[in-house]
Amino acid sequence: MDPILAAFTAPVPSLPHRTMMQFFSPSASAAFSTAETSPQASGTPHPKSTRTVLVSHVSMAIIAAKGPPITVHSSPHETPDNVLGTLANGTFVAIAQAQADWWEITEPAHGWIPKRATQSAYSHKVEQVELGGQTLTICDRFIGTGNHQYRVLAQAGQTLTVIHLAGPSPRLLSPSGRQQCPINDKRDRRIFELTTSGEYTLELESNFRGYEYGFSVALG
Repeated sequence: MDPILAAFTAPVPSLPHRTMMQFFSPSASAAFSTAETSPQASGTPHPKSTRTVLVSHVSMAIIAAKGPPITVHSSPHETPDNVLGTLANGTFVAIAQAQADWWEITEPAHGWIPKRATQSAYSHKVEQVELGGQTLTICDRFIGTGNHQYRVLAQAGQTLTVIHLAGPSPRLLSPSGRQQCPINDKRDRRIFELTTSGEYTLELESNFRGYEYGFSVALG
């Protein structure tokens, strides 16, 4: 085994898994909708709330193989003569690119590992969110560092309600990029009064090993 690569094989505790939350993996469809419907008095159904992924990129993953440490290869093929070393379960890796069922990694060493031996999530993601008069629930996950943005078109005079479910809560940015302060800030519910028409952004960032999060959002 390469002694340099072997130095990076000490295990790192894996991220906790919460079965109560549903995650959207990088293999999920780019457009989907999840919403909690509330009937109108008139009987006319609300238009569906939708989410469309505009930008997505995976730059980190975590080794999540069952059994012995996985092997790192010099090319995206499993052959005995291209093994560089091993990585222990729980090790974070930096991803350069994907090729079929393989990740090319650059940290903690350079080489190729099979995707099936890892857990990954979008590190950087931008979604366009259409709130069709419904409460929309959003749950996702960071593995390592990253930035997730959910963009919502709104009109001046409307209110945006964000209900905390799990993990950190998103911050709200105005169309000009200024962070907004809620007019009602309770423990699990924040209400924002929107003073400008345009595209608002709900943003979360991860600066270390990542986390799971969940929140509901409604426009009134």
